[in-house]
Amino acid sequence: MFADNIIVQYVPVTVIDDAGRLDIDFFAGGEGLLFNKGQVQEIKWLQLNADSPITYTDVATGAAIELVPGKTIINIVPNNLTVTYPVLEASEV
Repeated sequence: MFADNIIVQYVPVTVIDDAGRLDIDFFAGGEGLLFNKGQVQEIKWLQLNADSPITYTDVATGAAIELVPGKTIINIVPNNLTVTYPVLEASEV
């Protein structure tokens, strides 16, 4: 699968019953990662309610992030987990 942007969005998740069903809080806001152009960027995300768009900002600067035009995949990951990835040298990108 190919994507121009891959967003990892960490979300609060709670198991709500013995069957293992989950309550996923899409409106709490939180941290995440943006992968594009061979780079990774730490981001924050926020969605005020179901009718509002998700906004993404750069952790370091607070500026809105810019996505590369094309396909974007958003991965929802429980915030008690960590996504790992290799750090590549510039010559490997």
